[in-house]
Amino acid sequence: MSAENFLSNHQSELLESKGWMLTPKNNGKYLTLYRDDFNLRAWEEVCQQLDISMQTESVDILYFGISVSNQ
Repeated sequence: MSAENFLSNHQSELLESKGWMLTPKNNGKYLTLYRDDFNLRAWEEVCQQLDISMQTESVDILYFGISVSNQ
């Protein structure tokens, strides 16, 4: 694993085999969510999933891949 990659080759291959689209060079990207951008119920769901306080104004998420559902 090179110093600039957060994911090992094995981790990358495993995620890709499960249909995940990885960030370039596995370096990760940030996504900032703001409480004001959500209705109360949606923000509650976000906070529960991330195990953070409902009083949180914003949260930065570091991610390495996405999986899209085309329903």
